[in-house]
Amino acid sequence: IYAGAIIITYLFVIMLATQAPSEDHNESLSLYDASAREPVAATLAGFVLLALLTTMLFRGTPGLPVRPGMNSSDAILAKLPGKVEDSLTAALIEKGLMAEEERIARVHETGEVEIRSAQRSILVAESVIPGTPETREIDRWVEVPADVWPDDLKGTNVEGLGLNLLGEHPMTIEIAGVILLMAMLGATVLARKQVDLEDEAKARQARRLALEGER
Repeated sequence: IYAGAIIITYLFVIMLATQAPSEDHNESLSLYDASAREPVAATLAGFVLLALLTTMLFRGTPGLPVRPGMNSSDAILAKLPGKVEDSLTAALIEKGLMAEEERIARVHETGEVEIRSAQRSILVAESVIPGTPETREIDRWVEVPADVWPDDLKGTNVEGLGLNLLGEHPMTIEIAGVILLMAMLGATVLARKQVDLEDEAKARQARRLALEGER
C-alpha cells in the first residue's frame, strides 16, 4: 500500500509538472512531446512488455529460483503470527490437536512463530501457571493433517517485499516519501502559477475585446 501510494504521488508530480500548453501556444511544446521518435520500435517494445507481463500474470513465479538473501515462505510466515493463528488455531482446537488453554508459541524476543510448512507442523505452548510472573511454558510440535492445513497458508511475494522494505530499508522509504512530497508541492506551485498566468491573459483579452466593441 505504501509503495503504491508513492507511485501514485510520483504520477501526480509528473502530471502537474508537465502540463500541456493551450491550443494557442502549441509551439511551446518540446520536440520530444511534439513528435514521436522511433514509433515502430516503441510499439514493438510495448508488445514485448505486454507479453512478459501476461506470462508472469498467468504462470506466476513459483518456478523461479530463490535469490540468496530472500526470505523463504516459512521465514515470512514466522513474522506474521496473526495470519498463522487465524488460519490454524480454530481448526487445531476443533480437531483436538490443541487444547483450548494452549496457543501457538511465539519467540519471546521477536514475537515470531515456529512453523515448518514442508512437514506441516507448528509449535504450540501451554502455560503451566497462567496469569503469574512465574509463568512457564511447555512447548511441543503438532503435526497438522493435510486436510486441516490451509492451502493459502504460505508466505507470498508481496508479504516478503513488504517485510523487506519496511523491516530492512525503512529510512529509504521515508526519504523517498519526503522527496516526492516536496516535489509534489513544487509541482503544485508551478501549476498554480500557470493557471494564474492563463487567467490574467484571459482577462486582458476580455478587456481588449470590450474596448474594441465600444469603438
